[in-house]
Amino acid sequence: MAKEWGLSYQVRWIEIGRHKYNFRSLGVLGTTDTLMLDRTHQELAKEDHSPSDIVSLPAARDKVHRVPRNILNIPSLLITRWFEQVCPIWSAFDSEISLNRTLAKRLWGESEAVLTSLQSMSAAYMSNQAPQMKAAALQYMQAAMNAITSEILVLNTRGVMQTLPVGVLFALVCMGTIFGWINRHELVNRLLRNTKAILSEAKLHSQSFSPSDRQMLSFFVSSTQYWDTLVTFMGVEDESGAAVSDNNSEDTMLHFDINGNETQYSSLTPHPWTGISTLTSQLFCESIKCCRSFRKKMKGHEDGPASLLDALDVMARAEQLELMLKQLEYPNLDEIGETGDQLTPRQHLIEAAEAYRLSALLHLYQTFPNTSTEVSPIGSFEIARDDVIWGDRVVPLALYLTDLLKKIPPESGSRSLLPILYIAASTGLRFRGGLSSVQLPTALGHSSGLLADHALSFDLGDLSWTHHHGSFDGFTSMSEDIILIGDARHLIMQRLGLLENCLYPKPIEIAKNLVKAIWEAYDNDLFNQHDVHWADIMEDLGLRSIFG
Repeated sequence: MAKEWGLSYQVRWIEIGRHKYNFRSLGVLGTTDTLMLDRTHQELAKEDHSPSDIVSLPAARDKVHRVPRNILNIPSLLITRWFEQVCPIWSAFDSEISLNRTLAKRLWGESEAVLTSLQSMSAAYMSNQAPQMKAAALQYMQAAMNAITSEILVLNTRGVMQTLPVGVLFALVCMGTIFGWINRHELVNRLLRNTKAILSEAKLHSQSFSPSDRQMLSFFVSSTQYWDTLVTFMGVEDESGAAVSDNNSEDTMLHFDINGNETQYSSLTPHPWTGISTLTSQLFCESIKCCRSFRKKMKGHEDGPASLLDALDVMARAEQLELMLKQLEYPNLDEIGETGDQLTPRQHLIEAAEAYRLSALLHLYQTFPNTSTEVSPIGSFEIARDDVIWGDRVVPLALYLTDLLKKIPPESGSRSLLPILYIAASTGLRFRGGLSSVQLPTALGHSSGLLADHALSFDLGDLSWTHHHGSFDGFTSMSEDIILIGDARHLIMQRLGLLENCLYPKPIEIAKNLVKAIWEAYDNDLFNQHDVHWADIMEDLGLRSIFG
């Protein structure tokens, strides 16, 4: 995908206060020419014609009809399309209450960085239906990065930050989304790190900010935390080889109410990216970091006391997170502000927040099977400390999570939150003992999975092959969880297919391939070793993207 979009860049260092910024001013290969728009009929009329150019009336009519009847103003069209098509899929809910929409309305006429960033998003989104828009998307990306760099330079000359640079921050978030769409992970990380650095600098001076700037600071902190969650889930490493992390994780837990007072929660107005899942997604992010760190240590086969102590520290952190997740409570429905979006009632946001909580627990239980659990996280089944982890903890939790996600319709405005949650649920949908537990006849059991296209590719006209497999009585009894897991797998693939048609499709396509690869690895684990882990599969196959 990176080669397909043909991006190249040069490094430009920018320093603001104590923080160093590394922006890449994009130079787009093969698109250096001025963006060509359709010429107007007046321009066509000014062209000189020799007598030999005079043609018959029918030919002249044919020439006239080849001129477009409606001349589109591409820059204006892209802004219009952003508000009509991109904003709804970029938010957990979409209405005049959403800060994503209101900020874009206020800033696109004031900030060149915001204007070109919105145009870049629209052009990239439209290129799925009209590939001709790809060249325009590349040019607008280049213009947006140049504008962001220029505005950062202006900000740098002002010394102490007295007001929050809302336009620059909003543009950075927009561009981070685009590069996530087209799988330019190194640029996603670079923009994320610079956004965090700007926010860290802003927090040092936040006491002198106006109440509105303090509210915007809380908004961008929450937005960046969710961005960090998506990057952490896909496990991309930075240039030093370490997993991308927030060096100011304590700061990201701070929120501000509308009066500028520091509180645990900003207000009960839903966030346009996370809904009411801001704190829950933070715990999800920390859980994923624990899981990835532990798997990396296990795969590295490191020995020695230091490695053992590191592993024990990660396990202790996992137990702390489990306790925090089980004690987490949400506000009552009537305490949550309205979304203003008919497609996204508040109940959808509560269900999404609960899905994040269960997803975090699901990943912890898979990665740390000895995690102590005394209370069921969902109350629908009893868990004992020494029970079989997958059969009595992971699978039931994954089935419950899938049922919860089923309640959120695919047309909900919160659909942008769902891809990562569908993937999380899929990681727990494992048949006991692989496909061997299904007890398929030999002729069917050689398939790599129950859903393989060739699983039933035999001649139904000749049923003599059935004589070698005994009576039909062998199919009269089957573990109920086999049916439930099969139904849950079908639902997840069906929902991902629907999301592929309404969200930016490339990340959803990767999500579908990742889920299939996880299930295939489970189904082929005939000896039930339970050493298959979703993070290893994502790493080994390179099936990573920004799933949100």
